[in-house]
Amino acid sequence: MNKIFSACETSGDDEIIVNCLMSLREISTQEYESIQFYFTKICEITSNASQNENAEVGASAFEFWTTLIDDETERKLKGGMCMNYVESCKESLI
Repeated sequence: MNKIFSACETSGDDEIIVNCLMSLREISTQEYESIQFYFTKICEITSNASQNENAEVGASAFEFWTTLIDDETERKLKGGMCMNYVESCKESLI
């Protein structure tokens, strides 16, 4: 995770940032329970990306959150464990 965060913050290359955000999205789906340890940093990374001048970077940050919302909604509907990540930071997202 730290390598992804570092690449996202220091690369300066929008294509790398988009790929990092896509990786974070996939990790959040596959390792949902484990992202709690990185959640503050994920919020920071996606917030910065959403303010990027490149629309593709901003869209990738938005896609991370919409994927997480979909995942949490599905978990709740199925009665599965939900960490309520989106709920915990909804004010920042809005």
